Amino acid sequence: AITRFVDATFDGLNSPFKPRVTVVRSDVPNAFALPGGRAYYLSSLVQASRSPDEFAGVLAHELGHVYYRHGMQSLIASSTTGLLVGFVLGDRTGLSVAGAIGSSLIDNRFSRQAEAQADRFAADTAHRLGFNPRGLVDILERIARDDEFSRALALFSNHPLTDERRAALEALSAPAADTKPAFTEAEWAAIHDMC
Repeated sequence: AITRFVDATFDGLNSPFKPRVTVVRSDVPNAFALPGGRAYYLSSLVQASRSPDEFAGVLAHELGHVYYRHGMQSLIASSTTGLLVGFVLGDRTGLSVAGAIGSSLIDNRFSRQAEAQADRFAADTAHRLGFNPRGLVDILERIARDDEFSRALALFSNHPLTDERRAALEALSAPAADTKPAFTEAEWAAIHDMC
């Protein structure tokens, strides 16, 4: 079922990748993509998903990172920025603490843009495949709630604040009148129960 979803998501996109999704047992509710077309969905996020569309929304978001090669771009940008900041501060290895902080501050905008682009990819995928794009918004509301601490550290965050992200996603997430779940009941039960 997951392979079918991935294939349908990438159908017609002319991507050099055939993404591979792996579910990993973990107590941390998260999902992430790595360079080379690999995406990982952690089991507690599967369990936290209340509907196939929530699961599909997060999966489509991670596949957006794969499609746009954000993992590789981030790796290149971070290493280049770290070296540049380190050089300016007199550390030619780029490994200083100041270099790492400077790299984080400069690359913060890049990460936020990547997240927004992956969110748009997820919404576009939902519209193209006919499932409700609201699923990603719903799971983000439950799993990644903003609090005062996360607001205070927003400058250092690699992701936009949940309420900002939610507003942007809601603008993209008007479902079509004829949506159907991303997975059949049997597929969803199998996905939900595999962990």
